[in-house]
Amino acid sequence: MIKSSLFYSGLLSALCINHFCSEHLSAQSVPFVIPGDDSAATATDFSGLLTKPAGGSGFVEVKDGHFFVGNRRLRFWGMNLCFGANFPTHEEADKVAPHLAKIGCNAIRFHHMDMQDAPNGIWQTHEDGSRTFSPEQVDRLDYFLAKLHQNGIYANLNLHVSRTLTEAEGYPQLKGGPWWASSNKWVMYYDPDVQAEVKQYCRDLLAHTNPYRKLKRTDDPGIALIEMLNENFFSVQGTALLQHLPNRFVKSYVAKWNQWLRSKYGNHEKLAAAWRVGAAASRPKSIVAADGWRKDLGNWILQPETPLDFKTAEFDRSVAAIRLEPQKAFDQHHQRQLIKNNLKIQANESYQLSFWIRSDKPRPFSFELSSTQGNRWRDIGVYEVSESKPKWVQVKHSFVAKETSNEAFLAINFGTSDVPLELAKVSLISGSFGTIPAGQRLENADIGVPDNDYPKAAIVDHQTFMVETERAWLAEMHGFLKDELGVKVPITASQENYHAAGVLPQTVDYVDLHNYWHHPTFPEGKDFNPTDYRTGNVPIETQPLQTDWPARALITRTGWRYHGMPFTLSEWNHPEPSDVNTGAIMMAATVGALQDWDAVFFFDYDSGKDRWFKDHFEGFFGFNSQPAKLAVFSVASNI
Repeated sequence: MIKSSLFYSGLLSALCINHFCSEHLSAQSVPFVIPGDDSAATATDFSGLLTKPAGGSGFVEVKDGHFFVGNRRLRFWGMNLCFGANFPTHEEADKVAPHLAKIGCNAIRFHHMDMQDAPNGIWQTHEDGSRTFSPEQVDRLDYFLAKLHQNGIYANLNLHVSRTLTEAEGYPQLKGGPWWASSNKWVMYYDPDVQAEVKQYCRDLLAHTNPYRKLKRTDDPGIALIEMLNENFFSVQGTALLQHLPNRFVKSYVAKWNQWLRSKYGNHEKLAAAWRVGAAASRPKSIVAADGWRKDLGNWILQPETPLDFKTAEFDRSVAAIRLEPQKAFDQHHQRQLIKNNLKIQANESYQLSFWIRSDKPRPFSFELSSTQGNRWRDIGVYEVSESKPKWVQVKHSFVAKETSNEAFLAINFGTSDVPLELAKVSLISGSFGTIPAGQRLENADIGVPDNDYPKAAIVDHQTFMVETERAWLAEMHGFLKDELGVKVPITASQENYHAAGVLPQTVDYVDLHNYWHHPTFPEGKDFNPTDYRTGNVPIETQPLQTDWPARALITRTGWRYHGMPFTLSEWNHPEPSDVNTGAIMMAATVGALQDWDAVFFFDYDSGKDRWFKDHFEGFFGFNSQPAKLAVFSVASNI
């Protein structure tokens, strides 16, 4: 009964605040600023909720599926800091730390420290291109941590977030490819040199002694949590990235794959024998036949139907193509789709998607085999972003289905450009019908990455290899941090939806998630542009079960926890501009309380340098000097 009352009172408060803001924004008003250096002991001081100093009673540990310090349960209501905001001057830290305590913030997530040189990152680059930690940045971080802990604020240290190894450091650069391929995120799961670089960064950061605490970071109980990785895909995305990677990273991938095969089979003869079993099973089965499109779309659907011109075009003498002429561009690929619905897909079956595509000029597009069963979108076999060009090109993609579905859909997405494109011979087939290509032998370590030209057993083996490789790297990193560096606090990896099912419970101490209500969307090629973006002005309370990106409600995430493990939401926000976004704060407090979550970190308090004490708020994420958000954040810390 208490929790129900708490939930409804929280929602009512948020609704009232949103209603007041929207109804009275144009009425008589006065400037209202919450200063970034205010720590006065007034009626709005929530620092009494914090236990000072942070870590004074010992290290954070996991008991009964939650965070504890000694015998006391500990939950975090915190903020993210990014880039230059991780490194305030001593004078700024003296003011910022008590102010954050006053607004009820008891934890800071240190994010994106590893991307840039000082003053926006921890690095300094030398004349030969090598990088080491900037002594000034390390000192600023040390002092800031000491002041935060003194004021009852714990730290969540993120290790690898956005560092990209450079050519000067001996690594080739990725050209093109999806966003999740950046910062060596995917290649670190298998490339030993990249892994060594990640470990060295961890060693430099965590084995360092903070002179203001007189403790190594690994011995400092004010540091509560460690995140090894941030938004790092691997097995969930499959091998679509290999076509974009420099040859050096392709070679190390093939070497890892062959090493795994040798450990499983021992020699080529045993490998070939295992892959022959069932290789000549049923003939390939057509799931989607190559449509002619000579008269109409058949049972394909265009979404949305207008504004769009549909014409037929010649692919060759025997096959017609479809020509799509969009009249406008959208922010997201999926906002313009050619879809085939109600496909029957079988888990663990191998499939091959094939089509031909061209466009009047180079333009982006994506393709997917996905499902929305259970009111949750996910790809169940493939999702890839690519580029079409004026010359006809055949796209072939082989995969093993992740789940069984009678309501799967195949979609070609082309919403982010108004450049016309043409498609022909779209087909989807299932079945095992391949052999090991001639000349490839396990003893030569040159067994290729399998597609549907290989036996189905090879594709299944490769899927298993990716999951086991992912699990092995997380376990190795966890062991390195705990056993070699001496980390004593809970550790996690990337967020739950970035890992294969079941990997996290076997490798980490707690489970994390990211989520946003109306995350900003950007025109093609303008990711995170501070002036050219779009966000929604829709109260989260009015759509509590919304799941479609970029607006995903929190209630729909309550089933993503793992039994017996702490659960944290380390990024959450309803970005600016909006006059109804304080509701997302109260929603996080009430849902988190009802679901007994262990932490919520809002993204973010600030991400710049030299702007702690301004009289206005900036950017689409920042809480600093946003008066409505800060006021509600403070009150919600009680919940």
